[in-house]
Amino acid sequence: VTKHINKKQRGQSIMGPNQATRSRELMQIYSLLRKSMRISQMDFDYSYCQMVYLCLTPNKVYQMAKWRKQTKNYWARDDPGFLVLTILFLAVIALSYTLGFNLNSFGSFLRLSFHLIVVQLLVCGVLISMILRTIAQNYLRSKESSMHSSPQDIEWLYCFDIHCNGFFPAMILIYVFQYFLMPVLQDEGFLAVFLSNMIFLAAIGYYFYITFKGYSNLAFLKKTELFLAPIGVTLVFIIVMMAFSCNPTIWLVNTVISP
Repeated sequence: VTKHINKKQRGQSIMGPNQATRSRELMQIYSLLRKSMRISQMDFDYSYCQMVYLCLTPNKVYQMAKWRKQTKNYWARDDPGFLVLTILFLAVIALSYTLGFNLNSFGSFLRLSFHLIVVQLLVCGVLISMILRTIAQNYLRSKESSMHSSPQDIEWLYCFDIHCNGFFPAMILIYVFQYFLMPVLQDEGFLAVFLSNMIFLAAIGYYFYITFKGYSNLAFLKKTELFLAPIGVTLVFIIVMMAFSCNPTIWLVNTVISP
């Protein structure tokens, strides 16, 4: 028994903190995938409440993450219900646009669903999470916290949670709110250009605001205001687009919904 314990301890020391973190994250991902195959293990009521909080008071969602860290020692959600509900919402959105724009093709529905779910939610989410995690991990660590305690790794799954948190209200603004305003937003007048740009500004701005709140929730990070910088860049870009009468809604329809 003593030899077995010594071997295990040597294996852990050889593995190192980074590999141990990766191993733990892989186990979390595997656990989430298993739970996603079993509806009975997902708490949809809790996930729906989080979606409402994200649209009204996002601080409550990150307070829940703090409680999870205190009780379970990890920040990321351990219930895939939020992601599954988001995917279902996107499928309904794809169906609504397929019918609303008279595409009348199952292939059009699959194409739009693939773009919304796989490209925008998952692929872009993974890339954004990796980039922002790298920035936070390498440049935003507080030196004081690392001096008084062992360095903490930022969970990749928590970074992906932050993306999903920001994605949901942005999705509501861009794909749900706009859907009911399409007759107005597709007009050629200045009002349509102004409203369309304001909707996209609100969606992108709120996405990065929720991103900022998510990373500022980690006490060992500093200068997380950096994640608000894209809002200023977006504002300048929107002003330029309005000056040239560019309507992002028409671009969305022509490139994503009905290319």
